[in-house]
Amino acid sequence: MTKKLARKASTSTKKRQSARDPATSDAAGDRRSQCETKSSPVPPEPNALLDAFANSRLIQLRQGGEKRNLRGAAQEAAPQAQEGEIAAQLRRLAGLALANDPDCVDALAVLADLDAHTPEEAIAALRKAVAAGERSLGTPFFDRNKGNLWSHADARPYMRVLGELADLLRGRKRFAEAIHCYEKMLALNPKDNQGARNPLLGLYLATKNLAAAGLLLHNYKKDSMATLAWGRVLERFLAGDLAGAHAALLKARTKNAMVGLYLRGQRALPRRLLGDASPGSEEEAILCLDALGPAWAEHKGAVFWLLDEEPLGPNPGRARKKPIREGSRNGPQ
Repeated sequence: MTKKLARKASTSTKKRQSARDPATSDAAGDRRSQCETKSSPVPPEPNALLDAFANSRLIQLRQGGEKRNLRGAAQEAAPQAQEGEIAAQLRRLAGLALANDPDCVDALAVLADLDAHTPEEAIAALRKAVAAGERSLGTPFFDRNKGNLWSHADARPYMRVLGELADLLRGRKRFAEAIHCYEKMLALNPKDNQGARNPLLGLYLATKNLAAAGLLLHNYKKDSMATLAWGRVLERFLAGDLAGAHAALLKARTKNAMVGLYLRGQRALPRRLLGDASPGSEEEAILCLDALGPAWAEHKGAVFWLLDEEPLGPNPGRARKKPIREGSRNGPQ
């Protein structure tokens, strides 16, 4: 039964390429809230800006066709159904799946969505789903396939729910527990098809674990996306290497200059994220902020330093040619 559900889900998700944020209940076709921008001739009040980064729930892209199979099956069965009808369909399918396999991770994750009324309830439910996945796969399976788990289709529901648990823990600022989950994901699948390295780097920097951050940056030095490049800027700043931070900033701007505009408060955060996070895109900049924004907010001196490096003006994206001197007021905190 679960294989049939998976095939249905794969078909339905291909038909819904525009639905990039399954967590929202808004219509997927509503594109009126495209990423809006606005410029400000003066710097925003720093504490307000930092609080916004620390507390906002930035929208994350999900794994499209790898999202929960049961949800896709329910939507395929009743594409025009209302939210309540979809929920009932999901609950029925989850019940059938659990009757066949009490450790069905997809079914447990769906019920977590339906039944959890608070973040803490959701965390508890997702922990049960993770434990079910570990029981179902078994220790010998993990021992044989550690380092390549994502290549096994049977293991992907477990990996997905582990990632969802990590994201939720991170959102609740339970950083040590989130770090443990992300580190487990990378140990099981160093190729990191799920992108766990990005939020993990942000957590390392937020907690000032520079040794772990440096090792992660080294292990994924071939990564061409913006998050690790901007993470390197903050890592060098926190290490007290302002010349290195300046050099990293110049490189990061070539990856995605819009990240700096957001960090300096010159571009408004969008209400909704639409489209793919292609290199250099605004969507990529938002995902970069989702991973690193809390870390920058945690180290206010870094934001003041960035304002000095890239002062507001006619060309706000142009970095200064020389790094600020080591003894400036904006040294690492």
